[in-house]
Formats: sequence, C-alpha cells, structure tokens
Amino acid sequence: MKNPIAQKLSAKEGEWLAKTLDAQNPSGVNGFLSKARHQLLSALNSVPRTDTTSAFVKTLYLLMSPEDTIIYCPPLAASLAMALGREFYPQPQLGRTAAAEKARLEAFLQRPEGAALMLTGTQERRQRVLGTLQKNPAFTVKTFEHHDGPWVIEPTFARALAGGIVPADAPNREALAQHIGKVLATEQGQEIRFGWCGFDKKINLEARMEAMLAIIDNGITAKDLQQTKNPWENPDLVKAIAAKRMVLAGIQRRRAHQVHKT
Repeated sequence: MKNPIAQKLSAKEGEWLAKTLDAQNPSGVNGFLSKARHQLLSALNSVPRTDTTSAFVKTLYLLMSPEDTIIYCPPLAASLAMALGREFYPQPQLGRTAAAEKARLEAFLQRPEGAALMLTGTQERRQRVLGTLQKNPAFTVKTFEHHDGPWVIEPTFARALAGGIVPADAPNREALAQHIGKVLATEQGQEIRFGWCGFDKKINLEARMEAMLAIIDNGITAKDLQQTKNPWENPDLVKAIAAKRMVLAGIQRRRAHQVHKT
C-alpha cells in the first residue's frame, strides 16, 4: 500500500499537517476532529514509518486531550498507541516490541486517569511523561491501581520523572533525583515545575526553574510545599526565591560598580 502523505511531504510539512488538527477549535467540532485524527493515524500506521509520519505523530500527540480518546473517539486510543509504539521502536525488526508497547500505551489511553497522565499539561510535561513511559516499560496501568489521586504524582512514577529531569552529570545526582521525585509526587510540586494545576498561567518556564532551584538550594521538602494549596503562596518558597534574587541583585550591583570604576 502506498502512502502519498509520507512520500510527498517533508517532516516539517508533516508537523504542519498535524497542527491543522489542533484541539483549539470552536465547540461542536471536537468529535469530528478526533475521528479525523484516528483515520489519519490509522492510515499512517499501515505503512512504513518515515521522518514525515514521525513528525506528524509527535506533533499530534502534543495537541490532543484526554477527551479525544475517552469521549469523542475511543478507537483513537489504539491508533495513537500504535503510532507512539512505532516511535519508541522505529526499527522494522523491532515490530514485535512496538506491538507490545501499543498494548501497554493503549491501556493507559483507555482509562481517564491514564489519558490525563499522557494528554494534559504543557508540551514539556507531555514530552517528559512520554519519555518516562518510554524509558520505563515496567510502568503499566497496574502500577497505579492502588494509587489514590492523579497518576502523575504516584511516587515511583514521580521519581522516574525526576530522573529524566536531572542531568546525568549533576553532582550528587541520585540524592537530587530523590529530592525532586518527592517534590513531584505532590500536586504542588507538579504545579511549580510544570504548571500542572494552572494556578497562574503567566508564570513562565524560567520562573518555574528558579523556584525549583530555590527548593533544592534551601532543602524545601514536599511536606513544606503542602502547607499551602497554591505553592506560589507558600511562605518558605516565597522567602527562598526573594533571598536568591537579593543575592543576585547584590552581585550585579557590585559588577556594575567595578565596571564603572574601570
């Protein structure tokens, strides 16, 4: 079977095509769009993977919502899972492994909690979650069956998520990953790092990274963060960020003074 899309479009054009199926559309068309996504993914899954199909799948994944697979088009769980499984194992000789991944990911996408794990939040959060699932095939829906709350804060998953964030060459990497993992096992930690709870959507990634560094440098624990529902109102965190900014401002003033003297 020939694949006109994969043959005629570049990877960038494949990305653009996926963006035409963005979820940000007027009310009433979401069901239609979900079915269109399913049909396109099914067609692409029936032919060899290319850079174009890969760009399409990766872009479309970032645009979808849990409602796509849970409400509007349940069969989309299977077609998306198969496409992602092929991204995990793109080599043709690993087709069997890709099929096993399809079954694992489909089980996530068929559950409201699993779909929320994979298909909510910022693009970076989705990429981090997907990367964690890819690197840790032992995570299945059974991992979360006794967990009460959003699956992203399940302790073993949060620890694995932290492992993907901490650089490989970071000093005391294991202890650092453990600390961040415990922080990410709270809704407050998820909000600080990924904007998961949406308390303040104006807070950019730079500010979130600043807050995470303040948590690390000052030994702020997950329990400390849970003192307030909104972590941006947490007194320990606010004080730590303010102190760090004052130190940096002092350094900048001294440098400016030295430059002026020369």
